[in-house]
Amino acid sequence: MADNYQASCACGKVHFVLDGEPHLTFNCHCTICRKANGSAFSTYSVFSRGDLRITEGAEEIQAADVGDHAMKHFCRSCGTPLFGLHRLAADICLVSLGAIDTGGAILPIANVFCRSKLPWSFELNKMINHEVNLPG
Repeated sequence: MADNYQASCACGKVHFVLDGEPHLTFNCHCTICRKANGSAFSTYSVFSRGDLRITEGAEEIQAADVGDHAMKHFCRSCGTPLFGLHRLAADICLVSLGAIDTGGAILPIANVFCRSKLPWSFELNKMINHEVNLPG
């Protein structure tokens, strides 16, 4: 358990703090998340909305409608997905796990929208792993 979690974007212009523990962390395989983040799935940690505190670069945060009720917030300079807010669940925020500087310490406990899951994502643990980039 951390006292708080530091988070930032890839270019370093946006920094924020999460003052609390995540309620849960999950992988979302829905088509909207896959397209919005350009990935096979998105991993989110659910925090109380009051735990989110922007500490630097608020003017760099851009919001975009995603779906009927959600807003995705990202860095306008580098495009890093930061967090999402949902109009029907105003008391929580979904923080993109990749934005949390120590996100590796937070374990996802579930996969959701598996009906949209890319078939090969079931086989991730069978792929060849490289410590850094591909050889050559």
